[in-house]
Amino acid sequence: MIRGKSGVGKSTLFRMILGELKPNTGMMLLNKNSYDHQIAYSVFGIVGQTPIIFETSIKLNITLGDEKASDEAVIKSLKQAGLTEYANAESLKLVINENGHNLSGGQLKRLEIARALYFDRQILLIDEGTASLDPVTAQAIHQSILQNPDLTVIEIDHHIPDALLKQYDMVWKLTGDGLIGSKN
Repeated sequence: MIRGKSGVGKSTLFRMILGELKPNTGMMLLNKNSYDHQIAYSVFGIVGQTPIIFETSIKLNITLGDEKASDEAVIKSLKQAGLTEYANAESLKLVINENGHNLSGGQLKRLEIARALYFDRQILLIDEGTASLDPVTAQAIHQSILQNPDLTVIEIDHHIPDALLKQYDMVWKLTGDGLIGSKN
C-alpha cells in the first residue's frame, strides 16, 4: 500500500511503475532489471482511477475482445471483484452502454478490477481502486485479492481505512521528501 495526500505524486508514481514516465534520477527496476511500459503491461494487472469501459458485453469488456475466453474464467474474476450479480453465463452477454451508463460507478470500478484479475498477472497495480465503493464492498474485494499468495498487490490510495491497511504486508507513505515504509 502506498498512501499520501492529494497532489503529492501518487498517480505520477503509478505511471512511473508502469514505465509510462521515467524518473529524473535513478531507474525503475523489476526483478533487478530495467523495463519499459510494454514489459510492464505484460506483468501488471492494472486498475486505474477512471474505469475504461467499452460498449460491448460484460464478457468482452473483461477479456478485451477475446471471444474464445472461457465463461468459467470470466465468472471467477467477476466473483473475486464482488460482481456476483453478473457472475453467470446469461449476464456475461449483457451489453454495457457507451461509457457504462447502465451500471453504477461502483459496478464499473469492480468490472475493471475483474478485468485485471482475469488476465492473471503477477502484480496487481491499483490506483484509487476502491474509492467509489462502499466500505463493506471495498473490504470484501481487498480480502479476496490480498488472500491470493501468488499475487503481489501494489495499491495507491489516500483514504484507506486503518482496518484495510492492516491487511497489507507493507504500508508506504509518499511525501514531498520521498517514500517512507513500514511493515504491518
